[in-house]
Amino acid sequence: MKDKYIKNWSRDYNMLLMYSVVHAVLIEMERHLGFGVNGALMEGYKKKDSFWTLESGLKQVNKDLIDKLLSSESKFNRFLKLYQRAKKEFKEQAQKIKKAKIESLNNSSLAKFYSGFEKKNLAFMAIGQYTVFQLNEIAPDYLQKKLKESKISDDEIDRILPVVLSPFETKIISQIDKDLLELAYKIKAKKIKDIKPQLDKIVEKYQWIPIMIPQLDPWDHSFFKSRIGEFGSLKNIKEEFSTIKKMESEEKKRKKQFERLLVQYSEHKNLFKAVNHLSYLKDQRDEVRRSCYFLAKPLYQEMAKRIKISIERLGLFTTEEIIIALQSKKLPKDSELNNRKKGYVILKKNNKVILYSGTKANNFSKKYLKEEIDSEVNEFKGTIGSKGIVQGRVKIVKDRNFLDKVEKGDILVSVTTHPEYVPAMKKAKAIITDEGGLTCHAAIVSRELKIPCIVGTKIATKVLRDGDRVEVDANKGIVRKIS
Repeated sequence: MKDKYIKNWSRDYNMLLMYSVVHAVLIEMERHLGFGVNGALMEGYKKKDSFWTLESGLKQVNKDLIDKLLSSESKFNRFLKLYQRAKKEFKEQAQKIKKAKIESLNNSSLAKFYSGFEKKNLAFMAIGQYTVFQLNEIAPDYLQKKLKESKISDDEIDRILPVVLSPFETKIISQIDKDLLELAYKIKAKKIKDIKPQLDKIVEKYQWIPIMIPQLDPWDHSFFKSRIGEFGSLKNIKEEFSTIKKMESEEKKRKKQFERLLVQYSEHKNLFKAVNHLSYLKDQRDEVRRSCYFLAKPLYQEMAKRIKISIERLGLFTTEEIIIALQSKKLPKDSELNNRKKGYVILKKNNKVILYSGTKANNFSKKYLKEEIDSEVNEFKGTIGSKGIVQGRVKIVKDRNFLDKVEKGDILVSVTTHPEYVPAMKKAKAIITDEGGLTCHAAIVSRELKIPCIVGTKIATKVLRDGDRVEVDANKGIVRKIS
């Protein structure tokens, strides 16, 4: 059978970040873990940046991840040590930016500093970002397989999985809500006259959260004032507090359930712990990335300033081109950068990472990167993230800029979800995503909110439109259009 490329995920990033991802999964993973993702490539097209792998390469890396990292306690603990070291070194390198006074460095020193940051970025991207992400993608199926081998019933497995596959640690977005609710309560109860000092603390504490790439802007005072305003009356604020307390109580119950499962199924104890810890690491590694890119934002701004381009246009450079531009003032041609904006493909060929742009990239995409989608489909399936059956109107959330259109009772449909989506998710009656598995953000948050959720449909955002009326049958993992 002919090997083919499979789209793993799509995001609204930029070419520079995707160039780093290719290096991370093809070169850095091999260096740190002894295996990589054969046939991985990145494609940029119509403002979406997508990660593709050969079907055989994805199958092999999934096998390697299980055999070499997840199949025993000792292997998993060795991986955790690698992860902790990569995380520590990446954070330390990012924190150096503030201390380095980069604006006073000459161009050669600035290039060297950037090279050092990128080295730690690549290591964490390989070990933390990709490996933890992919382990979470495959761990639920591996866990189910092991439970079935032990002759555990399907009903019992359905009871075990939601407990094991959700982290117990307080999520960053819940911390934000509690802090904002406390401030909102003080304002409505007229217990505070000047909100600025407390608002300053909140901004300082959480402004880094939306920084998925250094080119994005942090949350500011106006954002948090808007969030506080959304809570509404004192009565609504008290109800929100009550909801948070109920969720915290549920988490405590689930933790006790987990502890009982460790005793009841002692032969799977280590696997339960590993899979549960992975669900926690998935959130943590994203927080590490965002906080480090926030700290790195001045570095990217300074490099763009020296090269005399916008920080957004810097996102069309490769790592090597930034270093060359700083050292010799030699920049890629404007025509080449414009071609990359139209489309790009980054892949490994003859042991080198190469870049196609413009027409060459689009021709490659048309030939090898194909998605066959029937846009007239009226029913499709996905993975059950949280059970339940509801009907409602669809709202497509293309990215964070479309969150405000979600109203109470809507069915939120998106490629994936992120922490900043949670306020909109709380309004939704159900969640449907193109991507994700049982440990993805959408699935975990939906279980906490006790709303139906179907993830990993691959096609939801492509076949549904705003206003479509659908039935979300998350007991069977089926989405149906209804007239």
